[in-house]
Amino acid sequence: GDLAQAQCITMEEDRLAPDTLGRISSFYYLNYLTVQLFNNEMEETSDIAALLNILCEASEYNELPVRHNEEKLNEELAKDVPWAVDARRYEDPHVKANLLLQ
Repeated sequence: GDLAQAQCITMEEDRLAPDTLGRISSFYYLNYLTVQLFNNEMEETSDIAALLNILCEASEYNELPVRHNEEKLNEELAKDVPWAVDARRYEDPHVKANLLLQ
């Protein structure tokens, strides 16, 4: 299943066993998709900008509200932050999170 693909559990015959990523997800109340994202995308050589981008793509930010016309504010804020964001996604909650964390 999805949890096994995300390396959160191991299915052994008639029982499930949590893997390290599953334990991390449970302990920190993270969605398994976030743990999978972090596991797949983070590298030893990732710089701060890359780590910030990965962090902000976490599924936990899916519900961060972007209010009506707030994409215009995000566009203005993007001019004053050290790392660029995707200009086509100013209405995206993940981009908003990135801008606010910068």
